[in-house]
Parts: sequence; structure tokens; C-alpha cells
Amino acid sequence: MRRLQAAFRLASAVLSIAAVTMVLGQGMPESTFVMRIAVGVLVAAVLQVGYEATEEQSAEA
Repeated sequence: MRRLQAAFRLASAVLSIAAVTMVLGQGMPESTFVMRIAVGVLVAAVLQVGYEATEEQSAEA
């Protein structure tokens, strides 16, 4: 079960990074590609932490 959760977590993180990178890429020149990836990773991490926190709270209730 843990392995399945880890796989879904990884897939969620990759999709979040890709989505944020694509959204940010609309108005940024190509020279800032590394910056878009960095911001994408940061946003994906914040979203994942928030999701896990709400999941834990709902499990406790």
C-alpha cells in the first residue's frame, strides 16, 4: 500500500510541476526556463504539503 501511495505522490508532484511550468511559460521568455522549473517545484511542494495536511485532518475527524 505504501508503494502505491508513493507512486501517486510522485505522479502528482510531476503533474503539478508540469502544469505550473506551462502556466508560467505563457508570459516568460525562454531564458528563464530554469526559473520556471524552480517556481514549479516550489508551488508543487506547497500544494502537496497542503493536500497532505488536509488529508490528515480529515482522517482524524
